[in-house]
Amino acid sequence: MAFVEDHPKPIPQTSTDILIKIEYSDLNPVDHHKLNMKADGVATPDTPYIVGFGGSGIVEEVSPTADDETRSLLNKRVIFIANPSKDGSYAEYICCDRRIVSPIPESIKSHEAACIPIAGCTALESLGKVGLPISDSSPTINCKGEGKRLLIIGGSGGVGSFAT
Repeated sequence: MAFVEDHPKPIPQTSTDILIKIEYSDLNPVDHHKLNMKADGVATPDTPYIVGFGGSGIVEEVSPTADDETRSLLNKRVIFIANPSKDGSYAEYICCDRRIVSPIPESIKSHEAACIPIAGCTALESLGKVGLPISDSSPTINCKGEGKRLLIIGGSGGVGSFAT
């Protein structure tokens, strides 16, 4: 079994697709799961199969039908979450929907930012699921937890650090 293979460079297809030249990929326990099984429970194919769920890179291309918001990301450093049903971030390039991408502020280095997408989103989703408000302006978080508190003991690692 070959561990390194050539893989065709992805091509942005929809108006919100962007092509990212990956600089850094994060490493999380979910990557181990992806090596053993796809999200739908079907065993992963032998090759080529690219793992990795998040990272950072530079937007190199958008689709010809890209909207203005998508075009505004061209040549910017971004963090991203990979679509779990497609190829992952352990590659040279990845296509992502710009709605799961965020520009990296100049003050943050790309290798530091690469750890934010998966751990940060997991912490945010976890706090939302237990009913704790993150912000009143967040459209995806249920803010009915006003007055609730959560004691986080031993909040280490990526998710624990972001949750704390």
